[in-house]
Amino acid sequence: MQKLLSRATLEDYQLIVQLLLSKVGFVDNLALRRALSTYRRDPTPEHQKVLTRRIEHELRYVASADLAYLGRWVWSGRGGISTDRIVADVARRLDVKIRPLGSLEAKLRRLVKAVAERQFLNLSANKQRKLLAQSQVSFDLREEVLRHIKRQGPVAILPFMLKALGKEAVDHLVMDLTARIIAIFIGKAAARQLTKTLATRFPWWAEWMGPVSWAAAGISVSLDLQAPAYRKTIPILLYLGLIALREGSDDEDEP
Repeated sequence: MQKLLSRATLEDYQLIVQLLLSKVGFVDNLALRRALSTYRRDPTPEHQKVLTRRIEHELRYVASADLAYLGRWVWSGRGGISTDRIVADVARRLDVKIRPLGSLEAKLRRLVKAVAERQFLNLSANKQRKLLAQSQVSFDLREEVLRHIKRQGPVAILPFMLKALGKEAVDHLVMDLTARIIAIFIGKAAARQLTKTLATRFPWWAEWMGPVSWAAAGISVSLDLQAPAYRKTIPILLYLGLIALREGSDDEDEP
């Protein structure tokens, strides 16, 4: 995870830390804030490394049950579960399947693509058509995609869309759908910060989307949102997946 976190910007770190901070539990809010503040004031590689290590440590902890974390620390000297297991757990909770091979970055890219694909297929035909129109897909291609879905049913659509629409249009759709899902978990205030962060990180996204009405997104997630760990791990991993999608290669991303 350190490799991926090292590619993040200050805006990314601010959003991730905001999501990690907790009013209860063993998350070290003070250490997180101190590491972020130090890096903001003096963004050296050394301070960045301290911050990214702290982020990974707290993320691995928050993905664990308190007692399980304590047990692992006592018996092995290591707290928290592995990042690969966190990805697998989030995929399971979001009811998507991803190939468990390759680098962490490849798994995160597969995760956001699988989640976005599932959400797109769950939309009504009218909402699918509107979303495709927002990504400036031509009328003929929009109808071709919808005919394909009607003919094939709710099965994998991204490979067909990549062939029919091209990588840029599909990346836009994945970004949009994933950002809307993240917003479900983080609330309105954090969603506004997410919009600003995405606009900074991905300028084309703000240009393409314009003002986002999260409430009208038509996105739903069947999940117990009362589970504190998932309110943190799901949006953080999906956001890291967006970073991996933007900066990574697709070489390892075959299903």
